Amino acid sequence: MRARTVRYAETYEKQARAIEHNVRRFDEVIRGVEWAIATRAEFFSSIPGTNLRWASTTEIGDVPSLKLLFTIDDENYCTVVWIEEIIPEEMGEIDDPIPF
Repeated sequence: MRARTVRYAETYEKQARAIEHNVRRFDEVIRGVEWAIATRAEFFSSIPGTNLRWASTTEIGDVPSLKLLFTIDDENYCTVVWIEEIIPEEMGEIDDPIPF
């Protein structure tokens, strides 16, 4: 199985630092999403009019859902550019404005 290297943009790093203390098992959740992006990047939906794709996690118990935006840079790399906690009552549509 071929896997891309997943890189993280500064916008992701800043947002991750801001929310990681609110998300139990943050590192484990991120590693799972990273593996999915690395091995199946094309599987994730693209955001029309951009080169972005989005991945999300499912809320499990007290671990909230997260949404990540990323690009497929080439056959070897993807870059995660954004992460946010999905708050159910604030959940929008995929065509909501990009947050950065």
